[in-house]
Amino acid sequence: MLFPALPGAPDHALWGRDFAQPGCVMSLQLVDCPYDAYRALFAGLKRFAIGASWGGVRSIAAFYPAEELARRNFCDVEGPVIRLSIGLDDPQALRDELLGALDACATRFDL
Repeated sequence: MLFPALPGAPDHALWGRDFAQPGCVMSLQLVDCPYDAYRALFAGLKRFAIGASWGGVRSIAAFYPAEELARRNFCDVEGPVIRLSIGLDDPQALRDELLGALDACATRFDL
């Protein structure tokens, strides 16, 4: 997980210098796999809107391929990233849905 508010995370000290409270945006680094696996993962997300914005009160998920991140010189990631903006949805429901989508994707594609 890429979330600088977590102690021990890369750039946590920098985050602590500039922020008092964590925000609602975090990223998950994925393993490199066929794009059909990522499509399957996103198909399992019903509570998350798919798009690239802060989301406001709505939870949003966005996919960033590894090539794009490398081109932008975005931190030290080796695979694609899903950026999550958490809205006012029930946190446990979002967690369950995300874990279910990840598990279904991993099972379907033997990851």
